[in-house]
Amino acid sequence: MKRLPDSMQIKWLILPILLLVSVIGLWGCSQACEEPAMLRSKPRIAKNAAEKVRFETLSNDNAKLGWHDIFEGYYKTRDFNDLKSAAMFFNYCWQWNPGNYNAYWGWGIIRGLQAELVQDPQTAEVRLNESIGFLHQTKDYSLPDGEADNLDLDLANAYNSLGSFYLSQSRPQAAAAVLNDAKIILESILSRRPNHGRACYLLAANCLSRQDPAAAKLNADNAVRNGFKIPESFLKRMK
Repeated sequence: MKRLPDSMQIKWLILPILLLVSVIGLWGCSQACEEPAMLRSKPRIAKNAAEKVRFETLSNDNAKLGWHDIFEGYYKTRDFNDLKSAAMFFNYCWQWNPGNYNAYWGWGIIRGLQAELVQDPQTAEVRLNESIGFLHQTKDYSLPDGEADNLDLDLANAYNSLGSFYLSQSRPQAAAAVLNDAKIILESILSRRPNHGRACYLLAANCLSRQDPAAAKLNADNAVRNGFKIPESFLKRMK
């Protein structure tokens, strides 16, 4: 998983205040909160400069809550309710300000996680492709300094996931194409940041999926050497 972006670090003491502000600002959340608002809704339009500033503040506040529910909630507890509330907050993030990159990045992560939770392969494939689409869409908006590589790591991870899915469905050609997309991204990052632990790990996973165990072990060792904790599930696959 990627780290919480520096721009999204939360001061926990003000979280209740942010939640109150968000609740005051919410309107008409239907059962479709679990679906991306940008695919089904219209954003709020500010009437003047002051309202635009207020909308952007509400959008950023909801983004912080969305990242909190993913990183401090779902990734730790695997409670689906945390994922649903993150989806709701990223929808509000977009509705207040459709130019907020966090809405697209957040939904890129959520769609990838949702793909892991469905049993139907066709639905899982749709979710994985939507994840990649939202992550690419994030690039259309202004990212904070230093976040481009983090976004690319999430994109490479999404390509890895889609590649693994295609392999599980006996679709080796489709898998090879997306795994190569991930490989290109990761090698680009490592050419500039050779000691990036997560990039090394994701490249190890990529190599393993491409049936190159020697390269997988080399990159996994580099990941550990650079302080990245490799999941036990991956270590078992390496044996």
